[in-house]
Amino acid sequence: MTLTNPSGTIPSGIEYLSGLTTLSLAGFGISGSIPESIGSLSNLTSLNLGSTSLTGSLPKSLGNLSNLTALAIYDNQITGSIPKELGNLQNLKSIHCVESQLSGELPKELANCPKLESITLTFNNISGNVPVEFASAPSLKSLQLSSNKLTGTIPDAIAQSSLTFRVSNSQVSANNADSIAITNTDGSARYANTFVTTLQLASKTTIPTTTHSTVIKPFDPTSDTYFDLHYLNQSTRGTLQSAHTYKIINQDTQEVMYNGPADPDVSFTQSESANYRIIMDDAVGNSRNTTNVSVQMSILELGNMPESLNFGTHKITSTTQLYKPTEDWSIQVNDTRTTKTPWRLSVATPSKMQGSSGHTLSEGLIYKAENGTETTLTNQYLDVYQYTPNSTDTQVNITWPTNAGIFLKVKAGEGYAESYSGELNWTLTDAP
Repeated sequence: MTLTNPSGTIPSGIEYLSGLTTLSLAGFGISGSIPESIGSLSNLTSLNLGSTSLTGSLPKSLGNLSNLTALAIYDNQITGSIPKELGNLQNLKSIHCVESQLSGELPKELANCPKLESITLTFNNISGNVPVEFASAPSLKSLQLSSNKLTGTIPDAIAQSSLTFRVSNSQVSANNADSIAITNTDGSARYANTFVTTLQLASKTTIPTTTHSTVIKPFDPTSDTYFDLHYLNQSTRGTLQSAHTYKIINQDTQEVMYNGPADPDVSFTQSESANYRIIMDDAVGNSRNTTNVSVQMSILELGNMPESLNFGTHKITSTTQLYKPTEDWSIQVNDTRTTKTPWRLSVATPSKMQGSSGHTLSEGLIYKAENGTETTLTNQYLDVYQYTPNSTDTQVNITWPTNAGIFLKVKAGEGYAESYSGELNWTLTDAP
């Protein structure tokens, strides 16, 4: 049945045209959606709804058209997924659904159609992987999937088959691109503008990424540890489809830090600088699916420092005494910041020096400056060292001259024949 200049919608009552074998509404102003009742046309062998203004989705009832041999739905605004029920059609030979808005995954059930020779689904929004089942479809000769949102790796059985298979302009890959045929036997391109040919996974151009944080958030664009994964197509930047998965491996330890989709909430920790290898869609054998990111820890921290200061053993005297540590000591500061700013070292003591019998020293631990000024340490932090680094400083070793630094002060009449101990707390501040 071919109508002349039809318009309006496809009525739900179309089911009463039970003897209809051919329905072509191509090129006319038909709008609205395809009614479920169309699935009642059991004698229909050809359905062509191309170049219309149809919207909505493909009804599942299309899977009831047991005599259908050709399905053509193209150049319209049809949305939604391809019904897996089409896999029930025992006589279907061709599916031609191009330049629509079809989405969702390609149903593997289509490979069950015993007479299906041709599937053309170009210029849609179909996502997910290419099902391996199509490699063993009994009659399939042509599978055209170019210009969709497909991802993942092409199954080896399809990549190495004689099937006329085109998936150009999609973000698919192959586990080993060197082992598959780039073109079909007729010379037509299979994989133009894919990760088999010209697309290349890329990451943040500012290498290495530098951070103060130990928490790495590779997919969060607000984080300074954002990996900024994208693709390059002959130097032109492009956006990756959301269906991709990523395996992030710490190359220094070979630990898999993450394996999954690009979720902004994903995070993992690192205690020191690390180099990461990112493999997309688990295509470990394809260099086009890999990129590297180096994350350098930008830190200002206290390094090596003495576990204790020993002021020695002394006789009790009737005068105030000042004792220096019995051994030379120093404090190390590590500075791997990209931008160097002045810093200061401060010290405090949470409580007074206390003897083993409970006696305390009124002053106890003090800081003596080079000019001779003495300051009793308390629970309030006292600045004892300031430094302005140059651009190459990564480590500073702090020492004090003989007449300066931390001393033990015992005032006249306070000393008892016992051991005294106290605690020093150090802090490093990234500020002038």
